[in-house]
Order: sequence, then C-alpha cells, then structure tokens
Amino acid sequence: MAKSIESLYIEHLKFPDAGKYLIPDGRWEAWHGIKNHKEFIENCVPKLHLKETAPEHVKDAFEIVNYIHAFAYYKYEFFDIAYGKALQIMEMAFKLKYREITGKQWDIKEKKLKKLIEFLYGANLFDTHILQINALRESRNRELHPEFNSFSGNTFSRRIHHVLQVVNELYEDIPLRLERKRLLVELEKFIKENSDHGIEICKNSKNHSLHHLIIQIIDNKIPEPIYHLVAVPLFSLTRYQNKNFNGTVPRIIPLSLIGVKMEAGALSGFDLVSQTEVSFRKIQNHNSYIKHREWKSDFNKIQGNQIIDNSWLFNVGVLYFEKMYSFTNR
Repeated sequence: MAKSIESLYIEHLKFPDAGKYLIPDGRWEAWHGIKNHKEFIENCVPKLHLKETAPEHVKDAFEIVNYIHAFAYYKYEFFDIAYGKALQIMEMAFKLKYREITGKQWDIKEKKLKKLIEFLYGANLFDTHILQINALRESRNRELHPEFNSFSGNTFSRRIHHVLQVVNELYEDIPLRLERKRLLVELEKFIKENSDHGIEICKNSKNHSLHHLIIQIIDNKIPEPIYHLVAVPLFSLTRYQNKNFNGTVPRIIPLSLIGVKMEAGALSGFDLVSQTEVSFRKIQNHNSYIKHREWKSDFNKIQGNQIIDNSWLFNVGVLYFEKMYSFTNR
C-alpha cells in the first residue's frame, strides 16, 4: 500500500513526536466550529489583496503572509506570526517607496522608522492619519522586541487589513488624494463648528439629535464624490446608568451621500443607502437642544462611558475597512 505524503514526511523528520505538527489545532473547531482545512481557508483566512501597482518585492512578501495564515490551521498562534511579518513588509514597502522617490537607500541604523514615516506622510502618500501609522510602527517594535509571549490568534484578525491598507495607500494617485483632503477639511470644519451646539439629522421628514457624526472616507475616484459617513443618534442611557453594560450596541446609521452641499449652515445630499434626501444642521428646536445638553451631561457622568462608545466604534471600524478595501482596490 502506497504511503501518504504525511507519513513519508513524518518518517523523514525522524523524531518521535513529528506527527503533532500535522494535527489541526483543536481551538478552531472548539471556538469556531471549523471541521477541516478547506473550511478554515474559506472562513478564517483574511483575504489580502495588494494593488497591481505595488512592487513585486511587496507582492511576493505578502504571499508569504497568506501561507502563514493558511498554516495557522495547525497552530492558532500563526495568526500573530502573520501579523508580525506584515508589519515587517510594511517597513520594507516604506523603504522601497523612499528609494523610488529619492533614488537613495534609507538607512534604518542612522535614521529611525519614525522619520521615514514623517517623510512619506509629508509627501502626501497616505490617507491614514500619521498617528495611526505610528501606532502600527509601535506594534512593529513590540513584535520585533517582545518582552513576553502572548497571542490573540484571529480575535483581532482585522488589524492585518489596517497594515495592508497603509501599504496600498503608497500606490494611490496623489492629486486625487489632495482633492480628497480639501473636501475633508471642509467637512471637518462643518462638524467642528456645529458639534458644541449639537447636530441633528433630518431624514424622511424626521429630525434626530446625534451623539456623533463620523467621517469615514470621501470617494472621489468617480465623477461625483461619495461622502461615506456614520451618524450615531442619541440612545437610552437607563441600563448604563444601572451599570448594565451588556446588551444591544447603540445604533449607527451608515450614509453614502452624493450631490453634497454645504450652505446656509447645513450639510445636505442624497443618501444612496436609504435612497432619500438627508441633511445635517445645528439643532433648531429649543426643547430638542435642552434635551441634547441634558443627555450629554448624563452620558458624561456614567462611569465607563468609553466602553459604550467602544461598542459602536467597533462596528464603525468594520464599515471603514470594508469601504477602504473597496476604495483602494479600484
């Protein structure tokens, strides 16, 4: 009877416990219900796609990350190894872009990675804020110089998409990015000028006071820009005031606006999600304004209110990466 590839491999290794390296990690089935490797690949391995304009060095290196993810079926912690490898590739991509721009090599021994990030950021090569890029740099430092052994597996698997996002941004059209930033500054100014008073959304002839209005991305790769926003209406605080932080996450309203206008103190546009006109403005009704102020005061008094905000911010983050993934792969 012909021997399987696995048995031949085990014989070749010639040590007693070689077989354990080909046993699936039981945590995948116990925690995620995964029954076989094919299921694992289809349901657990992140789909990583680099822009076609990325250098071959970067593409080849990210293919290694894909393989590390695939073999995490046999060892859960390989997800953490893949993340560490992705951070190293990010650094390599930064150096390659610097050489492309200047014709010179970046010497990491003489100039720190932080300086390289500042140079590239100053050259308008990122949509992501420099604070977030530096947060990835700090993650890279922890991965390269660990103080203890830890793992998260695929619990925070989306973090690798953040790395990929930053790398893909290196290969975007810079004039389009500068126009996006101009539109973004206008929108940020509107939100800042109205937030202290309180912003309300008018949709389907109904007004709702907002806890937050979040900008996700302005997609200007098409003739008419789409403003992707998230509105967070005020929500009941009763259960949080009773120290019950378990339950339904506060509702968020995703919006994709076209035909955006900012005039007469209002922001308006047609929402592609709900197929209706939407507008934002300072809260107009005095009673609504008082209720909004009281709500804000009560929210700020809740011990652990950041936990509440983190719950809906997670969902906002999921939407953000979905939008950015679609955006950067066009």
